[in-house]
Amino acid sequence: MNPLWCDFNNAETKEFLTSLEWGHLSGELVMDVGCGEGNMSTKCILNLFPQIRKIIAIDIDPYCIQRSKIYHKHKKVEYRRADVTMMDELQRWKRQFSKIVCANCITFIEEQERAFMNMFHLLKPGGQAALFFTLKSESDDVYLEMNNKSKWTKYFQNLNSQMVQKLRKCDATYYQNVWEKIGFNVRFCKEQEADYVYGSDEEYKNGVRDSTFIESIPKELRREFVEESFSTFLNLHPRNEAGLLSFRYVMIKALLKK
Repeated sequence: MNPLWCDFNNAETKEFLTSLEWGHLSGELVMDVGCGEGNMSTKCILNLFPQIRKIIAIDIDPYCIQRSKIYHKHKKVEYRRADVTMMDELQRWKRQFSKIVCANCITFIEEQERAFMNMFHLLKPGGQAALFFTLKSESDDVYLEMNNKSKWTKYFQNLNSQMVQKLRKCDATYYQNVWEKIGFNVRFCKEQEADYVYGSDEEYKNGVRDSTFIESIPKELRREFVEESFSTFLNLHPRNEAGLLSFRYVMIKALLKK
């Protein structure tokens, strides 16, 4: 995973969580949904709230959980492989959490309403869920374009283009209605538009090399894939005035209370 992108995501999430005025969360049990490789749990959540009793960090990907336990091991963080859309995998934690943090994960979940419903059941009465995720991103344009090319389309099993297109039609009002239907009190739900600027061309290429798509591409074609992704990005999104690559994205920030 691109460390610069991880640091950028952590900084964004830290700013969001700080704005919630949650205090110290002393002695509280918190869940990190979609923990990835553990970077978010330790460098973001635990860094902000060191007095937390424990973080239960879940992810559907066993590889991520394995790496989390190696590279982000901490006595206050328990990493578990679990699917947030499957309540039978979460039953042991029902009504246990005062806070749930789900950052940069919802975008990749097809059964989103089921995931939100399960988060509702995982929270104690009065508990809160902080959700932070990309609604639409120009960076997806590249993969949608590459997926349309006959040479590469067979390697894009990990790209759910229908999901990407669906998200682009959603907005804050859509999600607020979904959450209220489940039973959440939506404290706020807002969209935020921003730009990500790559520090160099190599940073972009490293991001492609670290992407989930590269794993399905034969090794002898990976260099070509990276270079073609780069040229496709340039065609779709020319350099900014400083000569750097950048893309625009829209985030959803929401705070829900049970």
